[in-house]
Amino acid sequence: MSVVLGKKLYQSRAMPIIKLVAVLIAVILLLNLYFQTYSDPIFIKTGQEGIGAVFKFHFKYPQEFFVYLLAVLFPAIYYGFIRGVRFFENALVINRGLPFFNMAIAYEKIAKYEIISQKHLLAIRRKDTEDDYMFTVNRVDRVVAILDQHSIPGELGTEARIDKSARRKLAVIFIGVGILMALIQYSGFVRQFLR
Repeated sequence: MSVVLGKKLYQSRAMPIIKLVAVLIAVILLLNLYFQTYSDPIFIKTGQEGIGAVFKFHFKYPQEFFVYLLAVLFPAIYYGFIRGVRFFENALVINRGLPFFNMAIAYEKIAKYEIISQKHLLAIRRKDTEDDYMFTVNRVDRVVAILDQHSIPGELGTEARIDKSARRKLAVIFIGVGILMALIQYSGFVRQFLR
C-alpha cells in the first residue's frame, strides 16, 4: 500500500557536527591522495611537480581518484548533506541509509511521539507494528508542531532511553572509516590492484 505524501513541509538533515566531521574527513583524504601521488612510481618518472601535474596524472590514471569519489566524497556528501527525515502533509519519510531503503509512515499510523533530546532526538511509535523509530531532527519544535497538527499525542521521553554517546559513536565510525581509507591509500593496494 503506497502512501500519498502531499506537499513537503519540513526536511531535517544531519546535525552540524556530523556535517563538519564528514567534510573534514573528505578534505583530509583528498590531501592524502594529493601527497600520495608524489610517491607513485609512474608520477615520479614524469619528473613534474605541482598541482597541475597531479591533476594531469589523475586524469591519465584515474583509478585512485575514482576510489576516492566512490568511497569517500559521495558518501560524505550523501550522509552529511542529503540524507535525512522529510515531513510531508500526510506522512513522514525516514531515510534509512540508501534511497531505496526509505520508509514512508502515514501520520494516522503513528501512535505517539517522544522527545528524547530537547535539541535533536525524537522517537515515534507505529500503531500497526508497534515499532519504535528514533531519528535526529534539526528543529524539534517544528516537528512537534507538524505532529500536533495531526493530533498525535506526545511526551517527553524517559531519561533511561537517552543515548548520550550516539554522536560520539557516529563520529568514531566516520573517523574509523577515514583512517581505514587513509591506510588503503598509503598501502598502494588500489594502485597495484587496478593497474
